[in-house]
Amino acid sequence: MEVNYYFRHRHAKNNSFENLFQNIIEHLPAGFTTKILTAQKPLDWRMLWRIRSEKADVHHITGAVNYLAMSLPPEKTVLTIHDVGFYENATHSAFKRMVYGELWFRRPLRHTRFVTVVSEFTRQRLLEYFMVEDERIRVIPNPVLSHFSELPVRLPGERLNVLQIGSGPHKNLATLIKAARDLPVHLIKVGVLSEEEQRGLMRGQVSFEVHTGISNDQVAELYRRSDILYFASLYEGFGMPIIEAQTVGKPVITSKLGAMQEVANGSAWLVSPNDADEIRAAIQILHQQPDQYLTLVERGRQNAKRFSLPDVVGRYAHLYREVHA
Repeated sequence: MEVNYYFRHRHAKNNSFENLFQNIIEHLPAGFTTKILTAQKPLDWRMLWRIRSEKADVHHITGAVNYLAMSLPPEKTVLTIHDVGFYENATHSAFKRMVYGELWFRRPLRHTRFVTVVSEFTRQRLLEYFMVEDERIRVIPNPVLSHFSELPVRLPGERLNVLQIGSGPHKNLATLIKAARDLPVHLIKVGVLSEEEQRGLMRGQVSFEVHTGISNDQVAELYRRSDILYFASLYEGFGMPIIEAQTVGKPVITSKLGAMQEVANGSAWLVSPNDADEIRAAIQILHQQPDQYLTLVERGRQNAKRFSLPDVVGRYAHLYREVHA
């Protein structure tokens, strides 16, 4: 069976979808052949014409180029939607949301056989906003990538190394900065710091280091160096760092919101993301109480098993066979 994969434009700061599906492609069972087609720019309208002649048993749009579905045979097309955050963002104008909703959701959804979403949270959003037929939606979570494996447990020392992954205001670094003031915390940041975040770290006298454009292996090394993961975002369609950290054996502080609470499933320390005092208390307890630390490590490792790469690959393979039947 031949499967064509359609990737968004790649650049150093934004390749999580591509890393995810590259791992899935590499682990597909025997009998599958694959081809990857990549957009040449963020909005590659010419690609709509280029792919019209593409032949495959299954066409899989892997995220952020949803509009390509309009040039593919609907009965053979699978569309993966990771979240609807841009559409829900109230700071965008009504006109922008209308155009985005039409080109990224309504029209592409009419041109696909199946839609996969990475969480029940995202499935509910699609049903609410775009009235997709429920039987066409399949929840297939993101898997833990092969770069991440279990590490021996190491309790924190005098200084707590807090890892935070991702860029943008919704990652909620600002509240962590407030929570960490005067605490023996060192921030390990993966992603771009805004000028405001840099000023906040300096004012709060929070020790920090920043890493951008690094490989999965380098990210895995940062997990090894860290003591906990802070992932109390304001919005996520899934939350890959949660299960990455839990796989390697690090406790997680995350939000009691939407997909993050769903992915954590009782195995992380849940906080109100805008409550700096609550986040501060969580940091202090995990730093000072080894029993609480070890309990979350064990719960996290058990939770992460739900997102094994072989299981997720098997679910995609089953869906492809259903499309091809």
